[in-house]
Amino acid sequence: MLPTNPLQHLLLAFADRPLVMTSGNAGGKPPALTNTQALDDLNSLADLWLLHNRDIVQRVDDSLVRCHDGAAEMLRRARGYVPDAFTLPPGFEHQPALLAMGADLKNTFCLLRDGYAIVSQHLGDLTDSDVEQQYKSAIALFEDIYRFTPTTIAVDAHPGYISHRLGHQRAQNAGIACHEVLHHHAHITACLAEHGWPRNAGPVVGLTLDGIGYGEKGQWWGGECLLADYRSCSHRGGLPAVALPGADLAAHQPWRNLLAQWLHFVPDWREQPQAAHFPQHALLLLIKAIERGVQSPHSSSAGRLFDAVAAATGFGVHEQSWEGEAACQLEALAWQSDVQFHPVSMPLVGNLLDLETFWHEWLAYQAAPAQRAHAFHVALAQGLAALARQVAREENTHTIVLSGGVLHNRLLSTLLHRELSDFTVLQPRRLPAGDGGLSLGQALIAAVRE
Repeated sequence: MLPTNPLQHLLLAFADRPLVMTSGNAGGKPPALTNTQALDDLNSLADLWLLHNRDIVQRVDDSLVRCHDGAAEMLRRARGYVPDAFTLPPGFEHQPALLAMGADLKNTFCLLRDGYAIVSQHLGDLTDSDVEQQYKSAIALFEDIYRFTPTTIAVDAHPGYISHRLGHQRAQNAGIACHEVLHHHAHITACLAEHGWPRNAGPVVGLTLDGIGYGEKGQWWGGECLLADYRSCSHRGGLPAVALPGADLAAHQPWRNLLAQWLHFVPDWREQPQAAHFPQHALLLLIKAIERGVQSPHSSSAGRLFDAVAAATGFGVHEQSWEGEAACQLEALAWQSDVQFHPVSMPLVGNLLDLETFWHEWLAYQAAPAQRAHAFHVALAQGLAALARQVAREENTHTIVLSGGVLHNRLLSTLLHRELSDFTVLQPRRLPAGDGGLSLGQALIAAVRE
């Protein structure tokens, strides 16, 4: 990081070496605001204290940006970028005041009015009560600064989200409309807005890849091909839905996703060497739960497919210590491959990617772990690109949007751009591809409905 104030310059000069910085908070908690709070909450984490007499008024995390293909890519948008306004595309010049509540993870909210949008700083996971309180305070502060009173609310369609509940409560109390927006539709429209796609320019094909999001008819999406514009979207295919054993636990324990994938697509899975690493004491009960649909909802999640392949490669078999750990290890391994072409594919069967063929070919592929990790990325990119191309030609459109948190995987993103080089490909840059950009998409969809 670059020093942002004189005190940091003095610290760096005194140390005379690089320093590693992190925010003043425990994992999953918002940063401490006062010296007293820091001394109380962080006393088990810090050995020395450098306190300051300047009060912190508003929490703002550090932004996280990286270079990808010669351009900046936003991973977390906060300090230095907020509260800069986004100029909205043609057709959104005269919109009433609208508040979009964002998602529950990597939360941001958005104020939209008269051709401009203000997307808040990264706030984090609303399931933590302290973060939820920070979220409410930040909304109140922004409304005060901008003299903003919303006439419409937009929320994620997920009925269990805290942001969904708070948005509905506020709309009900104020007697205003509350629009529920599909998670992946918002991903696509946020990207369209960033690239200046006009309101009436017609639909695009969107590949939305992430962990999980609420879809049509209560389905759980995460690896979708959608035809979408600012008003609506329709599902046009993607990854097949597979059980999430233990529901939310599947996001923390990659072996659960590998078991679900193999139960679905690999009849002789017990003969695979990696099967020996499954926790044997829980295996029989979990298999029964999957077969009976107990705490095992089905989802087309690309994130959980990455977890499964990572577990099959030997990463994250038991418990992840941070979100996306196994998938990040898998990508890092894949970059080490010196082989570009592999006998592994993920062909289309109708409008779904054929994971049965993939697993059969991938498990039979006798190669170094780096090559097998790379083979998965290539097969997934080729399968998704074939699907997007098929839908684009059917709908006579030349623009394809890539979004969702999985698109922060640089290798997959690079391969998709290569496979789709004959199309116009749009991908988020100024906003995160993950849920940190979702609130802008929600706001635009609700604005069009109004």
